[in-house]
Amino acid sequence: MGYVDFHTHILPEIDDGSDSVEKSYMMLKKMADEDVDVVFATPHCLLSREDEKSFLQRRAVSFNKLKTYLANVQSDFKVPEIRLGAEIRVTQEMKMFEYAEALSLEGTNMIMYELPYDNYRMSYGENIYNLSLKAKKVPVLAHAERYIDIYSENDYGDLFSIPNIICQISTDFMQSKKSAKFAATLIDAGIPLVFGSDCHNMTTRPPQMKSLLIKKKKFCSKYKIMEYTMEELFYFHKQLI
Repeated sequence: MGYVDFHTHILPEIDDGSDSVEKSYMMLKKMADEDVDVVFATPHCLLSREDEKSFLQRRAVSFNKLKTYLANVQSDFKVPEIRLGAEIRVTQEMKMFEYAEALSLEGTNMIMYELPYDNYRMSYGENIYNLSLKAKKVPVLAHAERYIDIYSENDYGDLFSIPNIICQISTDFMQSKKSAKFAATLIDAGIPLVFGSDCHNMTTRPPQMKSLLIKKKKFCSKYKIMEYTMEELFYFHKQLI
């Protein structure tokens, strides 16, 4: 089995990701080239602007458009398995989920949260904890490395103290010294990680997996991480799904 991409915006015309079924098709083709076998479609879910039912209806319409297109096009590649999910924006005030199962990463007991790119507030961690506990889901923190310039160690410590939390790291983390060091620190600390391309298009934020993770040997050498530890991560990913 190839890679699992836990965070993508491949569904067409639903958020700031793919803007057409044709673009989604090209992204899926690129994912196949990157040895991705399973892809989670995780469009932005802003429950401060719309309710869960409205979001899920829009997601269903988008996914059906893509499925219809894929059924009618002759692909010269094996289309990765697409599973539905959501990237739920965390706010200070959040209600308990009505449709937690539908919002979760399909086929798993995980639910993904995106923090605002702003100063950390204790209520964010509390909401992630309380919502996940009530829903009986494992929380996944989207692109955890994104906040290294604005979050303190105490801020991250508060998040990492949430029981069972999993950190999703973007697959381009090795492109930056700061994010590479951050990921190495998490691996050393034994904090569970999953990888996601967070792809939005084919240009500025394309699907990338194998072409970036192939550098993991150099990464392990630089940060004194055993190579088998990285391999265990990929095994962990497959066990999650």
